[in-house]
Amino acid sequence: MKIFEGKLYFLKDCFFEKYKTKYNLLENEKISTNKRPTYYCIKDNNNEEILWFVPLSRQYNKYYNIYLSKLHKNKSNKNILNFVFIKNVAGEKSVLLIQNMFPATKDYIEKEYKRNSQPVKIPNIKKKEILDKVTQVLINAKQNRDYVSFTRPLEFKDELLNSVNKNSNQFLRTEMLIGKEAVQKLHNSKVAVFGLGGVGSFVTEGLARAGIENFVLVDNDVVDITNLNRQLIATHKTIGKNKVDVMKERILDINPSAKIETFKEFFMPDSSHDMIDDSVDYIVDAVDTVTAKIELVMMANKMNIPIISAMGTGNKLDPTKFEVTDIYKTEMCPLAKVMRKELKARGIKKLKVVYSKENPIKTVIQEENINNKKSLDTITTQKQVPASISFVPSVAGLIIAGEVVKDLHNT
Repeated sequence: MKIFEGKLYFLKDCFFEKYKTKYNLLENEKISTNKRPTYYCIKDNNNEEILWFVPLSRQYNKYYNIYLSKLHKNKSNKNILNFVFIKNVAGEKSVLLIQNMFPATKDYIEKEYKRNSQPVKIPNIKKKEILDKVTQVLINAKQNRDYVSFTRPLEFKDELLNSVNKNSNQFLRTEMLIGKEAVQKLHNSKVAVFGLGGVGSFVTEGLARAGIENFVLVDNDVVDITNLNRQLIATHKTIGKNKVDVMKERILDINPSAKIETFKEFFMPDSSHDMIDDSVDYIVDAVDTVTAKIELVMMANKMNIPIISAMGTGNKLDPTKFEVTDIYKTEMCPLAKVMRKELKARGIKKLKVVYSKENPIKTVIQEENINNKKSLDTITTQKQVPASISFVPSVAGLIIAGEVVKDLHNT
């Protein structure tokens, strides 16, 4: 979004939540009769990453009386009179409170606002007065002069710049590969990942490290000791914890700017679809159940959202046998065979998948059971839990992450 200097913006609650304690931003909420105060935008002359926001209040008479009182007491020092009174802003009397201004990053505004701000007509003479008083407040702050400000503007600005530099450096190597604009596009993209097991956990981390900052994570399971051999989120410390919670914490450790919605839910055809809307740019199917996989494909097709599905990674030992192809070009994979049949019956023409051309390995535990003449019921039950190893589902997950990033980059 193009940033317009001299226009009105509404800052969202998440900004205040992050900085209100340190910089007393809640004070600014008292200056307006609106639940979300309005701010006048000014670009920083020294750094293009910073924008200044000056609170706009409709309480004209209140601040005009304060102004007259201060003027009477301090006739020799007009620099403390940091009000700009305008008699017609969108048809109302308003006052800009220069001393309560604070910075925000251009990146924050570009990501949070999907449409242009409201236009506001302010006389040029008033614009000059605003800029002059903003400059004076910053000079006073730099020289540690006594002035009224809730926000300690220069300290606030330095913190924001440090954050910008930190995030910029974090994705520097990625920017070198695909460019700054492409990285920004990844930051703005939203990916829904269904299933956070051996495949899905690696998909999610691969996306987070590539620069995706918006996630929907869906999984109803908790980390189990049997997950330790292959799942990224599984450690002895995370056993018993919800997978979506562990994955969310891990993503935020990688990128604190990420925004993550979690659903502790086993997705099935009768599940609510409210977790997916048109803000989602891509869906990753990393679930195990055929019915769930089919429903995800049908939902994505109906909503016109790109989707990629993981086929079977159990009972495999060779990670070099994975391929990215259409579901109707797959072979060898038992899961893909079932999916081909079911999707064809439902009129689905195509589906991007990651699958392995390796023949499934007959697992040792099954042969032992057969040799020991265990019951057919026991053998059948154990066949439903495939064997696995660390380096197979992880590779499939990273391949999927790569496909998602490339598709979003090329779109």
